[in-house]
Amino acid sequence: MVTISRLELCAKKDDVELYKELKLSLSYKDENGKTIFDYVFKYESKEVFKYLLNSANFEHYLNGHNPDFYESLYYMRIKCGDVKVSRDLIRLDYEKSTINHHLGEYEKHIGYNGSQYVHVPRKIISDRIIDMILYDNKIDQSIKEAMLTNHHEKNFYSPAFSYPYLVHYAVCKGDFKLVKELLEKAVEFNLENKSIEYYQGRYIGYVDISKETFLKLLEQEKYDLIELANQCNKIYKEKYSNNTLYKNDAFVLSNDEIEANKIKHDRNLSQKEKDLKLCLHDGILNIDELLATKDYKLIKESIFKYPTSYIEVFYPLLQKKNYRELFRLAVDMNIDSTGIRNQQLDKFSEFVTKEFWTNYKSASTSWEKKTVDEFKKRQEPNMKYFQEQKQISRGLLNIGRNHLKIEDCMQKIKEGKDKILENLSFEQEKNKLTKNLTKDFFLNELEKGNIDRVVINLCVKLEAILKYQYKLEGDFQEMLDKFSGKASDTNMTTLLNKLRMFRNKIVHAMATDIDISKDELNKCIEYICKLDDKE
Repeated sequence: MVTISRLELCAKKDDVELYKELKLSLSYKDENGKTIFDYVFKYESKEVFKYLLNSANFEHYLNGHNPDFYESLYYMRIKCGDVKVSRDLIRLDYEKSTINHHLGEYEKHIGYNGSQYVHVPRKIISDRIIDMILYDNKIDQSIKEAMLTNHHEKNFYSPAFSYPYLVHYAVCKGDFKLVKELLEKAVEFNLENKSIEYYQGRYIGYVDISKETFLKLLEQEKYDLIELANQCNKIYKEKYSNNTLYKNDAFVLSNDEIEANKIKHDRNLSQKEKDLKLCLHDGILNIDELLATKDYKLIKESIFKYPTSYIEVFYPLLQKKNYRELFRLAVDMNIDSTGIRNQQLDKFSEFVTKEFWTNYKSASTSWEKKTVDEFKKRQEPNMKYFQEQKQISRGLLNIGRNHLKIEDCMQKIKEGKDKILENLSFEQEKNKLTKNLTKDFFLNELEKGNIDRVVINLCVKLEAILKYQYKLEGDFQEMLDKFSGKASDTNMTTLLNKLRMFRNKIVHAMATDIDISKDELNKCIEYICKLDDKE
């Protein structure tokens, strides 16, 4: 037989009359140190809770509790059909919310039912409350409607603060039909509130879909829903793009990120095809991303096949005098097409060269960002491979802007791509020679006392680095002399020459009294491995 306190029995039996007989204050604690609320929350005693909710000292008792208490309090209010809870629910937020609603001093608390004296922590909406609102048909439907409505009352214009997490919960649950309904409402709410002008004392809120929700939708490949979520957050971003009061921090998935996700999950593509497609952005090949694949064959096949700048896009069209396609591109990019329309391709070619190869700014400027700037971002990461920074004062190629031709740019691009392939070729050769000659290899061999093996292989590694990484020419001694002339640490270069001579003593059986210590070999290992850009 398990005995329980009389207070707990009231809650367990959900017996209001039994509780009345006890004639206890709300703060009374039984022999277990528990209050009536502890037991009501445990057993979800609806009748006793409704009695407590309407008792004279209830609001006075509410101050000073922990967030779990308030979460249980509001959970029970919803469960018991207390429709007055709606006023607070729309202003309360999800317990793990990361969204800034720009509430200022009101960020942490709200007044219970609008009270100025009873403070409730704002972030107390839990998963079980969200689940009850979305899926429990037994609760009063007016409470659910309040959470799914855009509220226009006095100076408060906003959907429920926890609305983004209602969406997230439905996404996690895999209820994509409901997700679509919620996102369509969110877009509708944001459009309504976008038209409202802000003035002091007026609060305008938006549905701000969280980054976590986007990532979950990406994981599920729900691109139609991502489009709705993007549409929702873009309204917020556009409204407050130049407003210091509201941060323009709503998350939006870029087309690149969406396309990359589609490519990664495309079962019809080989890994090599995926690697290439992930490097292409609106037809422009990103050189850094291509090099990051470390696939020499793919790089060699692709570097000249795909354009890396818009100069390469326009050049063949200008050569073929393809007016239709040139005009389409000009319109898409919002650039001056006068030269095309007047069939003056020389002038248009000059304009394109300035626009996409220099820091040229057209005469027509406006407060709106030019569309062409968005296209320039595609080629921007690649320009470092074709520019010589020391010549920037005279423009690229050290040619004045008025004399720069599109053919000059194409030549510079070819030279840049040739250089990339040359560097890759050198890296391939170096890797063949030094693949297994790691720092750990040298230290292990040195520990075993294999001095000759360490010395010979250290020289192999150093010679490969000087030839293929530093592009020095000549035999080993000549390359080392050239390197010594550039290096700042003369003591170290002297030691490297000593290493070379000791290698000659081993390989050529030269009669010499030169010797090298373990400590000196350790220094050589450390230095040569640091020279290797792989390590």
